[in-house]
Amino acid sequence: MDRMRGLVGLGMVLVACGDDGLPPVDAGAPDLPPTVDAGPPPPPSADLCDRVRPGPGTSDAVEVGLSRAHAAARFFRMDGSLLAADRALIAGLTEHGLSESLLDGYAAELDLCAANAAGTPREIAVTDLGWATSIRAGVVATSPEAPTGRVVLDLRDLTVEEATYLRASLEGAVGAFTPLRHGVRRRQGMASELGEVGAPDAYEAGGGNFDPEPWTGEGSASTLIVLTGPRMAPAAAELAITLRLANRAWLVGEDVETGVAEMHWEPVVGRGLLIRDTELVDRTTLERVPDRIPADVRALDALLAAETLAPDGPPPPRTGALPDERAGFLHPDPRAEHHDVSVDRPALQAAGLILHGSLRRFFPYFDVVPDRIDERLASQLAALDELDLDDRAAVVDWVRHLLQAVDDGHGFVGDRGAPYDPEQPSHLPLALEFIGDRLVVYASADAEVHPGDEVLAIAGRRVPELYAEYAEVVSAASEGYRRDLVTRRLVQRSVTTTVVVRAPGDPERSVELEPVVATVQSELMRALTGRASGPLDDLGHPDVHYINLDGSWVVQDETDVLGLLARAAESARGVVVDMRGYPGGLSYRDQQEAIGRITGGAALSGHLVTPVWLGAGREASVEVQQTWPAPTGPALEVPVMWLVGPRTVSQAEHVSQVVVGSGAVTVVGRPSAATNGNITGVELPGRIVATFTGMRVTNPDGSRFHGVGIVPDVTVEPTPEGVAAGRDEILEAALAALE
Repeated sequence: MDRMRGLVGLGMVLVACGDDGLPPVDAGAPDLPPTVDAGPPPPPSADLCDRVRPGPGTSDAVEVGLSRAHAAARFFRMDGSLLAADRALIAGLTEHGLSESLLDGYAAELDLCAANAAGTPREIAVTDLGWATSIRAGVVATSPEAPTGRVVLDLRDLTVEEATYLRASLEGAVGAFTPLRHGVRRRQGMASELGEVGAPDAYEAGGGNFDPEPWTGEGSASTLIVLTGPRMAPAAAELAITLRLANRAWLVGEDVETGVAEMHWEPVVGRGLLIRDTELVDRTTLERVPDRIPADVRALDALLAAETLAPDGPPPPRTGALPDERAGFLHPDPRAEHHDVSVDRPALQAAGLILHGSLRRFFPYFDVVPDRIDERLASQLAALDELDLDDRAAVVDWVRHLLQAVDDGHGFVGDRGAPYDPEQPSHLPLALEFIGDRLVVYASADAEVHPGDEVLAIAGRRVPELYAEYAEVVSAASEGYRRDLVTRRLVQRSVTTTVVVRAPGDPERSVELEPVVATVQSELMRALTGRASGPLDDLGHPDVHYINLDGSWVVQDETDVLGLLARAAESARGVVVDMRGYPGGLSYRDQQEAIGRITGGAALSGHLVTPVWLGAGREASVEVQQTWPAPTGPALEVPVMWLVGPRTVSQAEHVSQVVVGSGAVTVVGRPSAATNGNITGVELPGRIVATFTGMRVTNPDGSRFHGVGIVPDVTVEPTPEGVAAGRDEILEAALAALE
């Protein structure tokens, strides 16, 4: 008991072990140092934010830091409510503007911690204390020589950055052990925030696990003493907890809060957030680690207490249950929560930060497209000074211009806060498509405008001027698809509109066009995707069978796709398959059967790679390559021409990748939209919604697809004269290739 009295006199309290937990005192042991009876150390703070050390700052602009930190909190904190996180961001922006000053209120609202960033990290320090060797982890180029005997691991006051060197600094002395399991919020892609609650989704969000790599050092130390302090870096706290639970090390200094060990640091300029995004789990019992791991000796001066204790060998096992009452993960469905429709400046600032952060986390092509999203965010936030927030269309276009920066053909922005009446006339009665730089009419419901006419101006503005403006608010991975998206916007007119047109070889003329409902304009658009399926008798090729896979042309009767393929297998000299539109009208199984009959056997899809986040700080991926099965019906044994164009996008390209990768077809037409992969979506303040591609897709051979697309073997550009004459010049080129 003499040693017990000495420890208490030093301002220390032995915890949990009792007398049996102390190393034996033999007759030759030195006297304890003189002490002053300071009483026990004060109890530690109950606020985890007072117990955790921060990490480094960042030189990124404040808006980029806020975006990144908000995305980490939004997607990975314990509570899981996306709406609550977004509202906390809006509240902070309302009070403080775009400033790191908003972090305190934001953190308090979401049960996070805000802190000033730490300074420059220190280098590793190895000190011979005489009675032990002390190692304080820090920056290290090569792992130090592992000391023997009694080793003190000084984990007090390490910063987050210094704690990244724990393994390099300490593995040799500590030796082999298995780290604790990390229970995390696992996100395989960004689960869509759009659609009905409980609806199927291509992406997943829920509970998951991460098992850190085991330590493999030789373990030179005979006794390990871990010095702990009132404030610790998360990784340092985790190491202390792990070693004590495994009865590998004594804890001297202060109790260790498991909640601290479960935090993740996100910097915002000179400050940052500490976000609890993990649950530590014992990998043997699969139970959560208790809330607090008591120190073997609580002491104001941990190093002096360790010298006084001077144990030899490992500590005894702990006995008795410890509380486990800290909050766990909640998994609300994001589609059950919705923003307010109204927007003000802070709400729109938040919308920009939310979209930027979502893209940074889950858009998979920043190594392929120009990475300009940070600069675009800054310019858009600055542009708010000139934006009329009462102009709903201008507000939505503000979001569109931000999304346009990522060159993604799935990058769309919609307004769910605005009323929509499908019976209200909303479109020009025209089907338009760019042929080169000329905007050409393919179909018209107005008697004064004809196929082949070139549109020169709409509502008093010339087409090149309109194109330059609209191209800034549409996102696309290819120029052909960008032009297609611009035409969709050009025809959106809800009032009588003057259009200037010109037939090939004729002078300009002005026409007044009355708007039509969207369904009428959609029917006109069929002219861009071919014709009805069947033998091409009218073109003088009755022995060539034409099959249109566009959903607007597929019918469910004796002329259905599988029936046509069966007849083509019996009697056709060649087959033309038109995939210039979007596949539809077939079940997925029938679609696979149809493709199998074209490829003649099993075929591979492109590689589908989905980003995976295991908590806020660990990124991985899941890769799938589908095998489309061999057909059950007769396969084609004749040449097949496969038609594509700028409207061949997404699933149409997925199907095209399978057949093109099989080598079974000759591709004719124009390059496709160069955009494949499942879409995800985020709801922004104002009930503005944005979508983007959530997975990376490459070709079956692994080569790049995004921004490249399906490249024709035979490239054909239609002409206004051909359109005026009712000719399908791409189909004609396919027939010529068959010859």
